[in-house]
Amino acid sequence: MAAVWARRELWLILFPTIMTTIHYPPGARAADALLDDHAVRRIWDRDVSTWGAAPGSADAKSIETRLGWLNVADTTAGEIDRPPASS
Repeated sequence: MAAVWARRELWLILFPTIMTTIHYPPGARAADALLDDHAVRRIWDRDVSTWGAAPGSADAKSIETRLGWLNVADTTAGEIDRPPASS
């Protein structure tokens, strides 16, 4: 799990650098807006207001039920067989 969090943190650090290479102005503006709004971090924090939903609303509950993929590494780790050790 530590590796997943390390990759997540690295992505959050590198994300602005990667997005500055967009040569399509509308796409660059959209990417800048997402960065300015800290959208990636807010999604990982399961902040339903990222999508404009009011906390406790039906929309918020709908969004919350769809964020399970964020912890799929945790929920499936015990179900995945380890590969055999190579000799």
